[in-house]
Amino acid sequence: MEMVNHLRKFPALLFKGKAVEEALPPAPEFKIIETLIDQELALNLKDIYKLDIDAKSALLKLEFTNDDRARVSLQGQLKAAENQPSPILEAQREGSTQSVFLKFPTALQPIHCQLLISLYLPNSYRQSIAIQSTSGDIHIKSGHLADLQLSTISGNLNIAALRAKSHRLKTISGCISLSNIEGTIDATSTSGDITIEASAIDNKIHINTTSGNSIIKLPSGSGILLDGMTITGKLVQPLERANPAWGKTEYRTDEICLRSISGDLQLIQE
Repeated sequence: MEMVNHLRKFPALLFKGKAVEEALPPAPEFKIIETLIDQELALNLKDIYKLDIDAKSALLKLEFTNDDRARVSLQGQLKAAENQPSPILEAQREGSTQSVFLKFPTALQPIHCQLLISLYLPNSYRQSIAIQSTSGDIHIKSGHLADLQLSTISGNLNIAALRAKSHRLKTISGCISLSNIEGTIDATSTSGDITIEASAIDNKIHINTTSGNSIIKLPSGSGILLDGMTITGKLVQPLERANPAWGKTEYRTDEICLRSISGDLQLIQE
């Protein structure tokens, strides 16, 4: 009886859910709009020995041209709340390093974002390049560099007709594809496959995977020092005179080193 009297004194408690709901202010309405992005920056590469690019989730394409100018552009489309700032490119120089990075001015992520970063470098640029990405693919075609370093989480790495003293490539689930490559190659992947087509093996090829498979295509008549170790993977179509069993098999001085848990290695001579 006391409980009933108590509720009569405070009738709002009988409809607690409704009372709270009426007390809340109405949710703000957001207007979603589509925005086209088109931005370009000029780069001064004088006395620059390293170009460092942070592409975030954008697709990145690197091209070498006969133009003496170096420039980088950002293009794409954004679907987000009205008045939400668009991503922009920023460039900073520190000593002999030129950095370019994609910046999202707000922590609020857009509903849909499709971006392309195009980097145009003169053929005369022969220094080092380092590019980081999260989910965007990276494409590089034709060039001559001192050193190339690429890192991504789920994006694919595609490099063609590139010559560098060293190629250091790392991804988690993305695939790595190299064609007509000259120079030392160090490729690391967790689950993504690795395909390498080398026009000449000047130094070494090192591959480290967990479950990704690896395919290596070599010029006809190439010889190698094969150093492979895997747990459940296998060597498929070994080179002529190469021992199909895992371990070191010496044929000449060039070296291929594979470390994998369950990935297979396929060697092809063309």
